[in-house]
Amino acid sequence: ASAVGSAVAYVDKHGGEVSQTQKQLVTSFLDMPFNATLPSQLDTAMIRDALWLRLRSFRLPDEDEIVSNIYREFGDETMETLLPVAHPREAQGLPRNFVT
Repeated sequence: ASAVGSAVAYVDKHGGEVSQTQKQLVTSFLDMPFNATLPSQLDTAMIRDALWLRLRSFRLPDEDEIVSNIYREFGDETMETLLPVAHPREAQGLPRNFVT
């Protein structure tokens, strides 16, 4: 029999007891002060340090490669093509209107 099958059979046979145990577990957890649910200062420091080491190990993208790719892709385009120079209403000779 698989572990899952055994667990299902146990719950089927002892459903009321399992339900009562779950209720006691949730009740005891909710009755705890909030600070008791937080990790200790030592655990928090260890988690913080581990995360910091992991973040520092990430490699930043190669900026020269990024710039080269942008020039390769858009180098022949004019600035007017790449960046809008005016609001579409202004391009039509209409005043810019911030209310839509």
